[in-house]
Amino acid sequence: MKVWLTTTARKDSKFEQSRKYHEDAKHNLIEPARESMRRLEGQRYSLANSPEDADIIVYIEPEYVKFREYIYILLDEDLIFKYPNRCFVIDCADTSWGFLPGVYTSLLTSQINRQRFRSGGYLREYNPSCGKLYQEKKHINPRLLFSFRGAANVQVRQKIFDANFSISDVSINKIVSTKFFDYNTNQQNLYIEEIIDSKFVLCPRGWSPASIRLYEVMQLGRVPVILSDQWVPPEGPSWNDFSLRISESKVNDLPEIIRSYEPYASEMGQLARQTWENFFSPDIIFFRMLNYIESILLERDIDYDESFYQKQWLTWKFDWERGWTPLQSFVRAVRERTLINKLKSKFQSLNTSM
Repeated sequence: MKVWLTTTARKDSKFEQSRKYHEDAKHNLIEPARESMRRLEGQRYSLANSPEDADIIVYIEPEYVKFREYIYILLDEDLIFKYPNRCFVIDCADTSWGFLPGVYTSLLTSQINRQRFRSGGYLREYNPSCGKLYQEKKHINPRLLFSFRGAANVQVRQKIFDANFSISDVSINKIVSTKFFDYNTNQQNLYIEEIIDSKFVLCPRGWSPASIRLYEVMQLGRVPVILSDQWVPPEGPSWNDFSLRISESKVNDLPEIIRSYEPYASEMGQLARQTWENFFSPDIIFFRMLNYIESILLERDIDYDESFYQKQWLTWKFDWERGWTPLQSFVRAVRERTLINKLKSKFQSLNTSM
C-alpha cells in the first residue's frame, strides 16, 4: 500500500495557526513518520512518489486543540476534495471533532463509526526519561498498592482527591500545574519513580478522555487503572489482561477493587510492558496507525462517499453537535458565571464566619 504523508501545518500557509506549528510538525511528526516508513519498506506500506500515486493520503496533524476555525484550514486543502475517499488524518490532540476520517487519540464513545474512525495512541513520547528510568529501576519491588500524581482539573480527578484514602500503601498527590511540560526534570523524574514504585497507577481522564499517563504506565511495566468512561481503547491489545477499567462513579471503591487484583499485579504489569512494546512504542506506533487506517478502508461500503461528511462542515447541525452555536456558547458562559459566583459566595461566607 502506497502512502503519501502530509500536514496542514505549512510554512507558507495563509493561516497563522498552520504556520505556528509548521516546524514542530515537520521535525517531530512528519520526519519521524517518514523514517518509520523507510524502516517498513517491503512490509506492506511504502512511501508514494506523489499524492496521485498514493492509495492513502495521511494528514499528520499538530496536537493543538482544533475548533470551528480549523474547517477553513481544511477547506484550503485541495487534496481533501480531489481524493475524499483516500484522505485520512492522524490527530493526537485532546479533542476529536471528526472533521476527517482517521485515527484520533481522543476518540469518544459517541463518535464510534467503523467506516470513519479508529482510536489510537500517541505518535510522540512526551517524557524521554521513561525509557532510561525503566531500564535502571525495572527490577525493584513496588512498595505502593496504587498512586496518582496530577492536577484536579476535571471532576473525576477532584473525586480522587476528595476521597481522602487513608491507607499506608496508597499515595495521592495533587499538583498545581496542569501542564507536564511546566515540570522541571526533578519533578518529571519524581512522577516516573512514583509510578515504578506502584503496582497499580490511576489513569483518570483530564481535559481529554485519553491520557498519556496510561501509555507511560504501560511503558514502565505497571498496571494502569483507567477512569475515563468516554474513552475508546485502541484495537488490538487485550486490555482486560493488563489493565483495570473502572467507572468514574466508583472512585470511592478503588481500594477494595484494586486490592482484589493485587496478586496478579506483577503478571499484569509485565503484559502491560509487552503490549506497549508491540503496539505503542516509537518503533511500531506509526505502523499500527496505518493498520487502523487500512481497516477503515476495508470496512467501508462499496458506495461509500466521504464528501457527504465534508458538505456538513459549514452547517448549523455540524456546529450544534459540537456545541459551537452562539446559543450553546451563551448557555455555557452563563453556567460558568453562575458557578464562579457560587464559589465566590461560599468563600465570602467562610471568611465572614472566621
